[in-house]
Amino acid sequence: MIYIGLTGWGDHDALYPAQIKPKDKLSEYGSHFPVVEVDASFYALYC
Repeated sequence: MIYIGLTGWGDHDALYPAQIKPKDKLSEYGSHFPVVEVDASFYALYC
């Protein structure tokens, strides 16, 4: 099975209603896609 998702959920403004609150973006994203890529640890280590 192949799952389709986007890299992150905060930077895709065309996906969301105009007045959505930042805290509601992941929930809205989840209504469109079953997975999301979170690759921040690839670019930097957070201590």
